[in-house]
Order: sequence, then C-alpha cells, then structure tokens
Amino acid sequence: MKTLFQFIIVLTIFSTSFAQQQNIETKSVVIENLISFMVDEYSISSDSIPKHNITLLIDPMLIDLMHKMA
Repeated sequence: MKTLFQFIIVLTIFSTSFAQQQNIETKSVVIENLISFMVDEYSISSDSIPKHNITLLIDPMLIDLMHKMA
C-alpha cells in the first residue's frame, strides 16, 4: 500500500512538471480583423484536416470602450 501511494505521488509530480514545460502559442488580433485572421491562420488543405484548439479571450473593457465610441 505504501509503495502504491509513493508511486501515485511520483506520477503526479512528474505529470505536473511535464505539463508546465509545454509552451502556449498566443496571438493578438483586433475584433475587426478576426474573421480574416482565422481564415489566413487556420485554413485547411483538401488532403488533410489539422486540428487546432482555439480559445478566444475578449477584453470586456475594450467592449465597453467600443460601445462608448459608437
């Protein structure tokens, strides 16, 4: 039982340290150029379909500023 517990602890520490070493690629784009950016950056070829995880972070202060300007 003690060996199993130690193995689980070591596995947890290893997986945590491995996850922290991965780089995250980020890009910024203004909302007016969002669609053209997505088409240019993530276009697919006809013979293969690459998989991308895309997360959009929208700054609420920027949205408030845009509403005040309109």
